[in-house]
Amino acid sequence: MKTCRICGETSEAKSYFAKEMMYLNAGHFEYFECPHCKCLQINSVPENLSEYYGPNYYSYNKPADTVTRAKTQYNKRVLDVGCGAGALLCSMAATSGIESLIGCDPFIEKDISYENGVQIFKKTVHEMTGEFDVIMLNDSFEHMTDPHETMDILKRLLANGGTIKMTLPIYPNIAFEKYKENWYQLDAPRHIFLHSINSLKLLANQHGFKIVQMIFDSNNSAILRSYLYTKGITFWKQDPKEIFKYFTKSEIIDIDKKMAEANKKGYGDHATVFFMHK
Repeated sequence: MKTCRICGETSEAKSYFAKEMMYLNAGHFEYFECPHCKCLQINSVPENLSEYYGPNYYSYNKPADTVTRAKTQYNKRVLDVGCGAGALLCSMAATSGIESLIGCDPFIEKDISYENGVQIFKKTVHEMTGEFDVIMLNDSFEHMTDPHETMDILKRLLANGGTIKMTLPIYPNIAFEKYKENWYQLDAPRHIFLHSINSLKLLANQHGFKIVQMIFDSNNSAILRSYLYTKGITFWKQDPKEIFKYFTKSEIIDIDKKMAEANKKGYGDHATVFFMHK
């Protein structure tokens, strides 16, 4: 019997054992699917979770341009949760003209203050204070071990009329249906919760939010990377040369079409979801 940490139901649940495939050095991890809200979640969160990221984790790379600043046009306050070294925020500083750009990430080495005014704090979202017009969680919510508590914190931080923009993997989907434990977005053990549409709606409703838009935006990586995982090729070793060993250009074009169809049907493996206060 398993107890879902999203909907709280206890029931028989189907388990899957996924291999760590970014560094290929961390063994297998059990995930189970809640039969009620359909959230796929890790059975036991590793105590040393930070060790599964490592110093070369892709979001920790410093952005190239940390000086350029667009002329201020928008008096908005933006928070990027789980921002890594702040590449997206620095890009926004150079192009958007948004006045206040702040990020937080508990796994960076230390606080970062860029010349363009972007500030990154070595903090969890729980430690952040203030009020923000836009809160972004770009492929970070699935990494969080306490989604209910996180939603409460987001409610506190979001200004009236503000928007939360969350990008994340969605389960079930076309890629998991085909590749099961080798679905690359499972990303064991870093992804703690692979949310379903139902589990996201449940979280929104319980914590005073409404989902105002959900856009499925999967691409061919859902299939290509997952297939290479079946061949034992780790994330960091997957490059175009490896892909073209197994797929022709015409096959990739066909995969693109299938992913576009899956997105239209709400069956892609990734989406952008917008939340607002009720």
